[in-house]
Amino acid sequence: MHATLDLSKAQWIDPLGRTYINEDYDERIPKRFDRVYANHGLVIAILLEDLEWRASNEELRSKIIESLASLHSENDDDEDLELARHREAAIQSGWIRVRPLGAVGDQGRQVVFFSGTPSELQRNLLEQAAKEQDCDLMEKQLKSIATFADSPIQPNKSIWLMPDGEIVDVHSEGWNEEETAYSHGIYVKKWLAFRLDHFCPGNTETELATKIRRRALQLIDEKTPEEEGGSQDEDENPEDWDGENEDDENPFENDQCYNQAAEEHGWIRIKPLTSPRERTIFAEMATPPSEAAQQVLSQLEDLHGLQVKVLTRGALSNLAFTLDQKIKE
Repeated sequence: MHATLDLSKAQWIDPLGRTYINEDYDERIPKRFDRVYANHGLVIAILLEDLEWRASNEELRSKIIESLASLHSENDDDEDLELARHREAAIQSGWIRVRPLGAVGDQGRQVVFFSGTPSELQRNLLEQAAKEQDCDLMEKQLKSIATFADSPIQPNKSIWLMPDGEIVDVHSEGWNEEETAYSHGIYVKKWLAFRLDHFCPGNTETELATKIRRRALQLIDEKTPEEEGGSQDEDENPEDWDGENEDDENPFENDQCYNQAAEEHGWIRIKPLTSPRERTIFAEMATPPSEAAQQVLSQLEDLHGLQVKVLTRGALSNLAFTLDQKIKE
């Protein structure tokens, strides 16, 4: 529990104005939940089982338990649905769910969503924090729980989320011409070549492609020796290409520079870093997401039971993060 309200963190505000930051509960997830990071539903589930919290918050706990009983479902063995029930039960019991979304739109304003009906105390806390931290508050009413629909974005998939909200499956669209390897970077190169070297679909896309290629080439020229050794897509898996023949062209060459250039122009890279069972999506970006892309990201948790971890600053800055994750696995 925390005395101050930090709107950069995903958290709950209880009816007494106390805050519970999700990431503080990552190490307390019960073994029955196949998760690594605590989302809003998990925080409530953890609190309900916490003997110390229960002893001093019996009235709050009783209200949530009563709401949970009213949300009974025939699919209670579904983990995603169970956590959604806990989330909705807390909101029905007067808790406010806070979820930061980062900077959105051309103005780059920080936006924070909250769900629930805030009391005067809770609203004052939110508005005071928003003023002090120079961000915008937006109310987001969550849809009533139902069995989560399948999402086109999954933790084990390599995806590009485009500025217009289009979802590109890199495993399907990102292969090199020899069909020996695929990656986010290969898809960017193909996308650029199609628009600049082979076909002109329209002035807008041609202009964007020109900017992305120009920036990628600039990044390649500026690469440091450390980046030279890690410039390929570390999170991708070549199929038949093994690089044993020194004459073979490396299909991943300069991938991260092309990824970075695309991300600086609004593309968002979904990185397959986790076990699919962890239900966590890593979204890498270098600029504030467009409204269309942000809508896709916000729906991943609300409609599909996934948790989004945002990686800022782009591919080149997050290269070390990628390598660290692979070492841990």
